[in-house]
Amino acid sequence: MLDRVEGQLNELVAFALFATFERTLRDHLSSSLSPLRAASTMPNELAAQLHEFLEKRVDNWQIDSVFETFNPPVPEREISNAKGIRTYRHHVAHGAAPPVAIPSQKAYGQLSDFL
Repeated sequence: MLDRVEGQLNELVAFALFATFERTLRDHLSSSLSPLRAASTMPNELAAQLHEFLEKRVDNWQIDSVFETFNPPVPEREISNAKGIRTYRHHVAHGAAPPVAIPSQKAYGQLSDFL
C-alpha cells in the first residue's frame, strides 16, 4: 500500500510541477508583449489593440505551440522532454495509466533545464 501511495504522490508532484512550469512560460510570454508594443512600427492604436488581443489570449495558446516558440534557443531535446512530461501530466489528469512513469525529481530537472 505504501508503494502505491508513493507512486500516486510522485504522479501528483509531477502534475503540479508541470502546471507551475506552464504558468511560468505563459507569464514570461505575456510579460514580453509590452516591449513589443512599445517597439512596434504600426500606429499606436493598432499596437495597443494587438497587445490587448494577445495578452487576453495567451492562456489559451496550445502548450506545444508555446514550446516551439522557444526553439531556438531551447534545444530540441529539452523541448522533447517537456512534451513527454506534458503527455505524462495529461495521462495523470485524466486518470489513465501513463505509458512511462516519470519520477518527480526527473520531471523537476528536465523542466528546470528548459527554463
